[in-house]
Amino acid sequence: MSELTGHPAIKPPAPQSVPVFQVVVTDKKRRSKYVGVGNGVLLDHDTQGGIIVTNAHLINFEGGYRSNECFVYLPHAQRYHRAESNKGWINWNADLAYVRLAGVDLSSYPQVSLKTSGFNKYEKIWLMGNVSKGLENRRFVTIPGRVTRWKSNFGVTLPDVQDMWDMEKKLIVAHDRKRVLYKNYIKFRLFGGNEKIVPKMSGSALVDQDGKLVGILSKGDGDDGLGIPSAEFKTDNRRPPIHPAVPQEQPSFRQRLYSRLAMVAA
Repeated sequence: MSELTGHPAIKPPAPQSVPVFQVVVTDKKRRSKYVGVGNGVLLDHDTQGGIIVTNAHLINFEGGYRSNECFVYLPHAQRYHRAESNKGWINWNADLAYVRLAGVDLSSYPQVSLKTSGFNKYEKIWLMGNVSKGLENRRFVTIPGRVTRWKSNFGVTLPDVQDMWDMEKKLIVAHDRKRVLYKNYIKFRLFGGNEKIVPKMSGSALVDQDGKLVGILSKGDGDDGLGIPSAEFKTDNRRPPIHPAVPQEQPSFRQRLYSRLAMVAA
């Protein structure tokens, strides 16, 4: 019988229910040197590409956005694929960033189902992501846990006033010399035994027992973690479409002239 579930019939969701990929940020000037490693969750995808949500502090590592490149490891192809990033796709208020994979068939991965309502305190969740020691040494883990506190735009659950004041002060953290106030968050505690939250796990998925995405990990230490609820990136206006907008071809001067002459002649 599991310490988390209390019932042998309740099992963790299958790892395939939420596609979680390793995300690597490298220095453009020194392509062989990586400056950040984490995880990202595939939100939208089709046969031509997809959108991955991860953390802003990973993509904009040490404030070096313009000098960084992002790569995503695709398990089905067993290779890294360059991802498109954009400064306009970074939401520092929620520590969210989006990258786009183009020219790659991702239709074999399942569509992610977001859980943005019906959330309960002490709900059972699983932290799912890659634990990386370098670029080639990675392993996928599924760690059980419970939600301890949360606040989101679809409801609020608050502890007493003094605890809330102490917690809010801790939620203001420095990411690359930027101060981030988590207006919406999920605090949770793991019960994974020897499995803990370690560096390079940012962006890992928080999944409920039905396989729905509850949020992604922003920061943590040991058994305690802080996540961003999925309601944040469901309605985020910085989230880009799967495919870039195709610019409409503007008529040339000669075409505009002929069109005007035709109107006059009519």
